[in-house]
Parts: sequence; structure tokens; C-alpha cells
Amino acid sequence: MDELLAELHRLGREQAPSSLGRRVLEGAGLADQRARMSSPIGDFWVLFNSRGLRSLVRVDRILPAVREVELPAELAQRLEAALRGRRAELEFDLRGRGEFERLVLAKTVQIPYGEVRSYAWVAAEIGRPGAVRAVGTALGHNPIPIFIPCHRVVRSDWSIGQYSGGGPKAKRALLLHEGVKLDWLGGLGRRGVRVLGDPSGTHYCLPVCARVAAFGLPPIEFSSADLARAAGYEPCPACRPGGSASGLPGQPRE
Repeated sequence: MDELLAELHRLGREQAPSSLGRRVLEGAGLADQRARMSSPIGDFWVLFNSRGLRSLVRVDRILPAVREVELPAELAQRLEAALRGRRAELEFDLRGRGEFERLVLAKTVQIPYGEVRSYAWVAAEIGRPGAVRAVGTALGHNPIPIFIPCHRVVRSDWSIGQYSGGGPKAKRALLLHEGVKLDWLGGLGRRGVRVLGDPSGTHYCLPVCARVAAFGLPPIEFSSADLARAAGYEPCPACRPGGSASGLPGQPRE
């Protein structure tokens, strides 16, 4: 017994090889790898592991030591589909993110390609209507811009605001790439227009809702959702202009 205890004490003093931690992570499929990809706003490093996308970083940024590989064909196809507005089953590794931040990011993933929503809309959708500034902070730390599309979240006056993926210029370029009519949207914002009513229907929508194009007649402009409701309109069930705390989305994979 004494010999066994002595051996255990000796082993406890042994220093593990510096590569042991990485080998353990690699064996579990959790070690990050990086691959280069192109986007409408320049080249990025995609950091990923078996759980999904870990982060997206501009190629001119200094990265910690991460093994560089070719982008796997299946992942490359999914990323390309997302960039073109097609359905793409992407998974995200958001370990270390708090519950509020994960809710914000999960809701942002649901904003359709070619549309925008406001920070206030995101806050209302996750059941935290008073947390508009906190939503902005969470999106400012979005680790996977473009694919968790925080560029589609703008200010309530329809001005584009800041962007963690490269600033307002990059945000504008992405929205134009998706077909968002920023000049028209900005004009509405300067006139104080927040929602549009269907003159031949019963619903009011956010200006960028896909249903607006089907109104048929020029929309009725309202400076608030309250005024639209007072005029007898109901909120569009597709864009939910007033936000909805019901049916909270599932969180991205952790």
C-alpha cells in the first residue's frame, strides 16, 4: 500500500505534456479549426468544430494558434447557401454565452434574408421589451456575424447603426447585397414612418416585410403601431411589427 501511495504521489507531480489538452479536445471533436472563406464584405476565417460554427473573424485579425484546414465541402455548401438567401442548416457552438445573449442571437437568426428588424423588435420578441440597449450590446459581441445576421438589426428609425462585422459601411454593403432598399427605408425613417397599413386589407406591417410588395396599392403610412391599431389594422402575423413574447425560439446549439 505504501508503494502504491508513493507511486500516486509521484504521478501527481508529473507535468502533463503541453499538447495533451489539444489532443483531448481533438478526440472529442471540440478543437477549433479554421478555414478561409469569401463573403460580400471580404475574406474571413471561419472557426468551427464538431458542434458547429465557433466564430467568424476577418483575415487581417491575429488569431490564437488554430489549425488551418480546407473548408469541408458540406459546410462550404451550407455557408454559400446562407450567403445567397437559401435555406441552410447551420449549427453554432455558443459555449460560454449567457442565456440572454443566446436568446438574442437565436431570434436574430430568424430574421429573413433581405429584411430588417429593429433592436426594439428583438427585445420584444424575446420577452424583454425594456432591454433594447442590452440587445444592442449582445449583438455587438456576436461571434458569428453574417451567419447570425446581426446586420439585419437596425435602429427604430430605420437607420442602420453599428455592426460588429466591420462597421456601418460593411453593414450597408451586406444589406444592399440582400436587396434591402436602404434609401427608401431611410426616407421613411426621416418622415417618421414606422409601419405600413395595407389599404386593401386588414393588416399593418414593417416596411421591409415581404407582404408589403403584395399590397397592390400604395401603403398607408403610420408613425407608430398604436396609430395603425387605432385605425383598425391588426399586426401582420409574418413580421409581427409589435413583437411577440410567445413561442420563444429554440436556442442555437450549445
